[in-house]
Amino acid sequence: MHQVKQHSLPRVPLKARDADEAHRGATQLELLFDLVAVIAIAAATHEFRHAISSGHGAHGLVQFLMVFFMIWWPWQQYTWFSSSFDNDDIVQRLSVMVMMVGFMGIAASVPLVFSGEEHGSLLMSYAVMRVVQVLLWRWVAADNPEHRATANRYSAYLGLTFCYWMGLNAWTPSAPDLWQACVLVGFAMELAVPLLANGTKRTPWHRGHIVERYGLMMIITLGEVLLYSVEALRLAVGDPGNLAVLPLALGGCVIAFALWTLYFTGEGHLESSGFWPVFCWSYGHFLVFVAVAGIGTGLGVSIDALGAPSHGEGAIHAGHLTISVPVGLAVAGLWLVRDRAQLSASGHGLMLGLALLIAWS
Repeated sequence: MHQVKQHSLPRVPLKARDADEAHRGATQLELLFDLVAVIAIAAATHEFRHAISSGHGAHGLVQFLMVFFMIWWPWQQYTWFSSSFDNDDIVQRLSVMVMMVGFMGIAASVPLVFSGEEHGSLLMSYAVMRVVQVLLWRWVAADNPEHRATANRYSAYLGLTFCYWMGLNAWTPSAPDLWQACVLVGFAMELAVPLLANGTKRTPWHRGHIVERYGLMMIITLGEVLLYSVEALRLAVGDPGNLAVLPLALGGCVIAFALWTLYFTGEGHLESSGFWPVFCWSYGHFLVFVAVAGIGTGLGVSIDALGAPSHGEGAIHAGHLTISVPVGLAVAGLWLVRDRAQLSASGHGLMLGLALLIAWS
């Protein structure tokens, strides 16, 4: 683990880190940040599971993707920020902890979002994290003349997105379709920020640190799959006559272990430091992470279907589909972020064909 010297001053300069620093690893604060993010992801998968089990899968999918983006995007933005600028003083620690409170607010808002009652608390929680990141970039601009232009652009564009979310929260269109369209516009604005803010002077992110951070998120997201496998195993142990859930428990373990093996191979991640390869790698991980989280949801739906035979074959089929499609998407996501640049022409077809076959199985 990377250890940073403690400072006696409440505010020290937030200088750029060395991109070639040896033995750079995730800090304990970053690990706690990940944990709180995964709590929010768990809340989203839980509600998505119940939406599918109650026959509202299409509506639940829209809400799940929206909530997942609002978790993943601040996580990703802070991960890249901390790889370039991290002094671990009291001010930065408090700033990150405020963002964790934002994740907790999102987690608490998830049931209201899925029920369609209101989105205000979700948007406010998300906006809290955007404000913190604006302040962090202002701090970078003040302490790093060589990165001032980039930091100023980041803070300006993030400030605009914050104003947009606050305006949307104040307006709240009555038509659900219009509101969802406005949310998509906001997401497009968010995704455009790094494209617009990065100039010729790139921030000094550390390749090893970034790869480790994404790998850690992959591991704890796979933990969601194993958690649902434990739930299925618990049902099998508690009711020895209910052997139908046992293959589900074992299958969840096999899927989690297989995806772990596929992700952590000898082939390195982020081999190129070019802007577009990095862009594709980082943004493409949304597909990987949301698919893995969706696998856990599918296991939960299958558990509900097997636990209530009155739901019929349709519920069991929905559970199987909610497992196979995310697994296929996860494999396709791995092709997008890593193997696309490393496989031969036949390898591309084989991996994408495997993803399609899994999704349709």
